[in-house]
Amino acid sequence: MSDPTLRLFETDSPLGRLRGAVTPAGLALLALPASDFETPLARLARDARVLRSHDDLSRRAVRELRACFAGSAAGFTVPLDLGLVGPFAQRVLRELVAVPWGGLVTYGELAERIGRPGAARAVGGAVGSNPLPIVIPCHRVVASDGRLGGFSGGLDVKRRLLELEGHAVDGPASGRWSRARVRAAAGVSAA
Repeated sequence: MSDPTLRLFETDSPLGRLRGAVTPAGLALLALPASDFETPLARLARDARVLRSHDDLSRRAVRELRACFAGSAAGFTVPLDLGLVGPFAQRVLRELVAVPWGGLVTYGELAERIGRPGAARAVGGAVGSNPLPIVIPCHRVVASDGRLGGFSGGLDVKRRLLELEGHAVDGPASGRWSRARVRAAAGVSAA
């Protein structure tokens, strides 16, 4: 990184306090309330000067997060810095950004989209390493057997994010979707 400045920000959300970090290249880290922020931040901050003052990128990230929580389907335009994850995870996360507001995809379908059919578990690992939940919508990835799958912020937060986008989970405790419902929400025919 030529400019070793790392700017930190915090913002309130319906999920609780979100914390983030922006490098000169873009948004690099967003931590949900129950997520670890310090460990990935330490990796980012090794050779950086850490500032708690905002810059244009951090203000833009906060504006776009607030718009998302207000129900805007416009998406995120803030540049992203995926330096915290390896090449395979970067490939998966870049494809995941293409899943539209209100859309769903299974881990297997995401593996197919990146040209790695049969790599659903590896894709799950890459999705689980997402340093930018919400911005890179890992909450839109569900299991093919009808389960919500995992989520770094917990299944309650995943459920709330999906509900914000117009989805309803079958039963508050089950966290299950019918297979036909997942396929329909993902835009796949129920054949």
